[in-house]
Amino acid sequence: MIKLNPDRRTVRETSASFEYTDDKGVLQTETIRVLYKSPTVADIKRATDLVKAKRKSDTPYWLSEELADQLDSLPDLVDDKGKPFKITEELLSSFSLKNLKAIAEAIEGDLNPKSEGTK
Repeated sequence: MIKLNPDRRTVRETSASFEYTDDKGVLQTETIRVLYKSPTVADIKRATDLVKAKRKSDTPYWLSEELADQLDSLPDLVDDKGKPFKITEELLSSFSLKNLKAIAEAIEGDLNPKSEGTK
């Protein structure tokens, strides 16, 4: 028997490439862990409705908005004290579009893996 708590979300883990400039001004790329809340049907409906509403009102829809709701943590991105950042839309808006897309694509790929088939 499974005791189900609908308020408890499943957190899944994947990884994404993340570009940043180090202390010496050199562009670096590392693989980071991406922990995200597995979306429910209600989450997908809400996100779809939000996009539709924004399109009707000519209000831009930002990837940082969607990811702020979906992400649980990015534990490999830490502050000066070595603590992971709290995920907020403001934090995600400070990331490059390339990094946000990499995170979104990593989540999408984890949720919908492409079958490699058998040989």
